[in-house]
Amino acid sequence: MDLTSYKNRLESLLLENKLKISGKNRIKTYIFGKSIFEWNKTINLTGHKNWEDYLEKDVLDHLYLSMYIITYIKNSATLIDIGCGAGFLGIMLGLLYPKLLVTFLDSDRKKINFVKEACRQLELTGHKFENKRVEELKVTKGWDLVISRATWDQEEYISKAYPLIKEGGYLVSMQGKKKSTVNIQKYQDLTLIDEQSYMILPQKFKRNLTIYQKNRFHVKTL
Repeated sequence: MDLTSYKNRLESLLLENKLKISGKNRIKTYIFGKSIFEWNKTINLTGHKNWEDYLEKDVLDHLYLSMYIITYIKNSATLIDIGCGAGFLGIMLGLLYPKLLVTFLDSDRKKINFVKEACRQLELTGHKFENKRVEELKVTKGWDLVISRATWDQEEYISKAYPLIKEGGYLVSMQGKKKSTVNIQKYQDLTLIDEQSYMILPQKFKRNLTIYQKNRFHVKTL
C-alpha cells in the first residue's frame, strides 16, 4: 500500500470510529507499518496478513486505548510494555505522548532489535530496551504505568506485573471479547479503579480494559 492509499484508508477508519491522530503521526504509523511487513518476511513479528489488519488491530486499537487511559498517561512519566513483541503498544503511545519514557521488555532478542530500529526510524528517543524475561528484570522504583498487550492468563499477568508498579502507579489489563475476573485481595495495596470497553469498527473487535492502582490511599508518615 502506498502512502496516499494508506492515508485515505486511515482517514475513513478514523471517521467511522470517531478518532483523531495528527498528520505527522499518520505518516509515522505508515513508516512503522512498512518496517513491520518488511521485517516480518524473516522474523515472526506479527500474524497480520495485510494493511487492514495493521490499521484496525494496531493503529485504531491503540488510539482507542490512549483515549480511555489518557488520565493515567498524563499522570505518568514512565511506562513499561511487558512482552512488547514488535512494540506496537509502546511505539504508538510513544508517538502520541512524546514525553512518556517507555521501557520495551521482551525475551526475544530479534524482536527487541526490531523495536530499537523502529524507534530509530521514527525518531523516538530516550526509551529503554530490555532483552529479558519479566522475572529477570531488576526493579528499583518501578514504573508509573505497567501494561501489556501480550496474551496472558490474567492471574499470571497480575502476579508478574505487580512488582513492577511504582507506588501510586497504574496497572492496565487489556483483554479481548472474553473478559476474565481476577481476585486481587492478596494484593492488599492494589485497587481496581476503572473498567472500560470499546469496539473497533468495521470488524467489531471488542476490547476490555481494567485499570488498577497501587497504594491509591497510601499516606507517607514522617
